[in-house]
Amino acid sequence: MKQESGVGNADAVALDDKRWFFDFRIKGMSKFNDNSVVKLAVTRLFYPLPLISSLLILIVMLGIAAAPLSIADDELARTFALANFALVPIYFIVRWVLIRLHYGSKLAQQCIVSRDKLILPGSAIINKPKGEYVIEREHIKRAKVIYKSRHARAFGVRNHIVGIEFILQSGEKVYLDALYFPLKQLFYMLLFFDYPVRTAHGQYSFKSLLAIVFTAFPVLASMVICAAVVESFL
Repeated sequence: MKQESGVGNADAVALDDKRWFFDFRIKGMSKFNDNSVVKLAVTRLFYPLPLISSLLILIVMLGIAAAPLSIADDELARTFALANFALVPIYFIVRWVLIRLHYGSKLAQQCIVSRDKLILPGSAIINKPKGEYVIEREHIKRAKVIYKSRHARAFGVRNHIVGIEFILQSGEKVYLDALYFPLKQLFYMLLFFDYPVRTAHGQYSFKSLLAIVFTAFPVLASMVICAAVVESFL
């Protein structure tokens, strides 16, 4: 879990506060009212795959990237090596298919926020079974918004949300990671509907950093090998 360096009152955060809501837009936000039901898309690009699947993808990609070295015909090997740069889009397509198979594809991947409840896509990411996971507003003791501040010379302070932890009246905690959920938009809607929210300084979780590494490493490693193989034929 993130290390906190202080907790603040989110009442001090205005909906037009550029420290929080820079480069920000939600479709139809100018027409939001107390009866609005807002749907926020969830991206699954960085969803973790089982270790065996990740290792298999890595081995296959590295094997294909190095395969031209075993081809005797230099012209054919060079063509094969250049074609291997297409591994990047192929990798993301394969990963997308595997994620859909592992996490399910029937449920719409979105967060739904209204005045009365919050609906999340259930999965192992939040330790909930597949399907809609509903949190009634009255069951939320508070939502803790964890953020990291950065200073940009041109724009001043920018607060980047790294996680939101919902602490329920029952004592249960549900943590949403910025790598998997649209937390800036969700924070905006929680403020808009006046949910009990607090803010706290924190850091990106180790799991998030690990997920990024596991996602990016096969691409970087295969591209390095492809570049080295192509250079060897020049």
